[in-house]
Amino acid sequence: MIDTCFDQSRLSDQVKYWRKYDDTEPGANRIFVPASMNQTRLENMLPDSHYLIEVRAYNGAGVGPPSEHCEMFTKRAPPSVAPQMWRYISYSGKWLYVWWHHIPYDWFGDESFPLYYKVCKGILLHLNLAAAGVT
Repeated sequence: MIDTCFDQSRLSDQVKYWRKYDDTEPGANRIFVPASMNQTRLENMLPDSHYLIEVRAYNGAGVGPPSEHCEMFTKRAPPSVAPQMWRYISYSGKWLYVWWHHIPYDWFGDESFPLYYKVCKGILLHLNLAAAGVT
């Protein structure tokens, strides 16, 4: 018997991904991508993990054979502690110096090494207001 309500020729792709050493393939995350697309975004991946990714063609009859597994590594997590902030403000209010203590880094931990420190405009504005005696 043929199901005439469902078009078995409609294709899509199934993208499946899981952590190589921590997850099982049957419990993998699955995303179905329309046949008109050949890319997708994988989300909710854990930091500092080794993933396997495979793609299969899919239609009303089921999924086809898997592609070769692609192995990918996610980056380590961002630092969880903030640097200790110190500052020096000019009396003229036209410039200011800001400095901080670097965060301690565990080379073998789960967090990535900070490459840069970002100084936010809101913090600088707050410091200038404090220098002018405005709270």
